Amino acid sequence: MSAPIPLDPIAPNPGSYEKADSILEIGVSSKDTYLYNNSEYSLEEITPIITGIMHSIAPSERKLKISGDKMAHFEAVFALLTLGKKNRYNPILNFSSEATN
Repeated sequence: MSAPIPLDPIAPNPGSYEKADSILEIGVSSKDTYLYNNSEYSLEEITPIITGIMHSIAPSERKLKISGDKMAHFEAVFALLTLGKKNRYNPILNFSSEATN
């Protein structure tokens, strides 16, 4: 088992998310699939998509917004969170009654 990844709280910073193109939003459905551009993906399928998009964004502006359905299992959400932290994509968690995207 790998070591836990520390979570840093996101402090409010007005204007830090004004460039919408630097935020990639991935949803996690109640079926634990990943949603992007109205399509569902497995973790293995979504990882290269995220990596490709993030590498087209300046490193200091990369943000991975993770929207999870309230019925999504935490393992699916934490898989994206781990990917984001490991690759310095500055993950942002956003939970609602349904995953968006």
